[in-house]
Amino acid sequence: MISPINNIARSATIKQSLNILYFVSDDYFDSTLCNALPQHNFYAPINDHNRPNDWNFSLYPQPDNLYYIANFHTNNIISKIDFDLIICHDRTTQYDIAKQLANILHINVVIIEHIANTEYLDLIGMIPILKKTKNDINVFVEDVQKQFKINGTIIKYSISNLYPNNKKDQICIFDVEPTILDGIKQHITKPTITDNTKTISADQYHDTLKNSKFYFNLSAETTRIQPSVLHAMSAGCIVVSMSSPIINNLITHMETGIIFQNMEELIQLWHNIDNSTGADTTKIAKNANQYIVDNYNPETFQQKWSTLLINTSNKTYIR
Repeated sequence: MISPINNIARSATIKQSLNILYFVSDDYFDSTLCNALPQHNFYAPINDHNRPNDWNFSLYPQPDNLYYIANFHTNNIISKIDFDLIICHDRTTQYDIAKQLANILHINVVIIEHIANTEYLDLIGMIPILKKTKNDINVFVEDVQKQFKINGTIIKYSISNLYPNNKKDQICIFDVEPTILDGIKQHITKPTITDNTKTISADQYHDTLKNSKFYFNLSAETTRIQPSVLHAMSAGCIVVSMSSPIINNLITHMETGIIFQNMEELIQLWHNIDNSTGADTTKIAKNANQYIVDNYNPETFQQKWSTLLINTSNKTYIR
């Protein structure tokens, strides 16, 4: 077992480059964080495979500073790498494993909470679990601290400004169920691009968004931010989205996007939009882009994470 003295000595030494034991969870966020901090090394424990099965490597290529530790539980990697801290996501099995490793290595844990709305969660059941993490560092992607009743740092997603083109008329729809698409396609007169994001590159994905006037979001995700919606807003697309707690917090109807409650309302809204002069929709597109620029700045993301990780690695481990 590693002695706590090692941790004290490590904490007293300011490092420009950190070795981070990193539990992969969300391909967009994981790749964004690693790319934003190229000076640090991220080591991801996985089992049985060389890369995570659900990572979209077409859209989010593997960062140069992200390394995989295969068969982690049978590997002697702990004695080979001098880790400075652990990052895990949410408070499920990942945290249980991270906590055990932190106790062995005498290093601190940063927990990323991707949940951005807790309306549909059983908070009464979750609070006892959350309180067990009171000595760890909590990071939220949105302001839900009051709902969770624990302290933490808010670091919103990093979304680059995609600088939308001025002339565009097409609609883009990604990763949508064919049955849903068939139900609305008969009402659409504008050129429509439909695609699966697992089959295109990041450049193709961004170009499609930048050349599209509308982005149809037909997901009813209730607890987590959808990066695809943020990217579409950044590209100046008018997001036409199914209502959900997340979307309702993110988009103001007819100001930064268009929200509908059901398919019947979507069809009626679309007929009104399709017959309009376009003046209102141009304003919505500009507002959407500005909202992302103001709230999801990549430089702010990089600075906040860099400061937090350095401070965490220099903080003496206490549990």
